Amino acid sequence: MKKLLILTLVILIGIFQFPENASAARPSYPWNPNQPYPISSAQTRHHIIPLDELVKYGTQTYTTQLSLTDFLLSYENIKNVNLGEYKNIQELIKAYLEKKPPAVETMNGLFGWVQGNLVVGLKKRAWDPGNAFDEVAFQCRQNIYFNKRYTGLKERWETPADKKDVFELLSTTQMSGIETATKCNW
Repeated sequence: MKKLLILTLVILIGIFQFPENASAARPSYPWNPNQPYPISSAQTRHHIIPLDELVKYGTQTYTTQLSLTDFLLSYENIKNVNLGEYKNIQELIKAYLEKKPPAVETMNGLFGWVQGNLVVGLKKRAWDPGNAFDEVAFQCRQNIYFNKRYTGLKERWETPADKKDVFELLSTTQMSGIETATKCNW
């Protein structure tokens, strides 16, 4: 038991001493699970653009109080976000810029779980793209909730000059409706 406690402490010290390791963990969904609407236990939210790419882009791009404030104030569903121990976005931003682990985790969740990048589908499906662009989720969203601004999304995301436009599109667009879970071929 004592060895397990020591090992746990060593791991925690490593995470807090090197905050970049903390961001390597998959950030949590930053809203109440029923936001923006409830999903069944057989369903989950799928990312079109991989979560880790969004987190990496967000942490590299939004590095000042002004850029973070603008990002969060334009963010879809921000009024329902779980800020953890922070009372408001300004408190979160201050702690994030100070690299406090709870704030880093919360911001990574906000970068990675942008609503316009999420499509509700089945938890178990025959094919999962892993860390690649999810073409099935993308086509599902476009077939049921067509958005002209999503045309060429993958190519634009891969073009450095267009990344910010795509990221802002995803962060300011509402998540598609729940029909994607039942009307698409997952």
